[in-house]
Amino acid sequence: MNNIFFRLTKMKIPFPHAIMTKNNKNACGLLLSVLFLFGVVKGIAEPLKEKEHHLISESKAMQQEIQVYQDFSENAHRDADRARKLSELRSLQAALPDMLNTDKIVKQLYNKADDYDIVIQEMKSLQSNEAGKLVWDAEFFGTWNALLCFLKDLEEQAPFTRLNHVRIYKSQKDNKLIMQAHINIYYLSDI
Repeated sequence: MNNIFFRLTKMKIPFPHAIMTKNNKNACGLLLSVLFLFGVVKGIAEPLKEKEHHLISESKAMQQEIQVYQDFSENAHRDADRARKLSELRSLQAALPDMLNTDKIVKQLYNKADDYDIVIQEMKSLQSNEAGKLVWDAEFFGTWNALLCFLKDLEEQAPFTRLNHVRIYKSQKDNKLIMQAHINIYYLSDI
């Protein structure tokens, strides 16, 4: 074993520059300069990439913080709006009657119509699909101003009354104004 080691040390190995030609030396120099340039670029680019990733993550964190603050400011307004709407709903619910006496409501409508010189020709109850709502189909006769005043008073004074499908036209026989409407009266329902 000693012999093999001794032989390897005594052996003459030619030095690379002795066997290199001029073209090989130029290629080797070019290769070394490319490797050096690559190392310099890599040494500069890596810290810049790390800095870029760090800045991107910081900007994302800042965007998330901004979004949290925006949501908070919007929620403050939303909560105030929600509280105001809930208060309005409760006041409306307090104003709604629990039950309606239909005979009494019909009598009130006839009395109101008499106050404005309006004639109720026909009034019939319709089936309502909604709980807490009474619907009537009605036909009235009267002058234009009397009908408008009657409708205004009906919506303002009666217990949450709304008119739907109002149709006003002139009678062919006696030239009177006729109004047909669906009258919706709302009340508080458990359903």
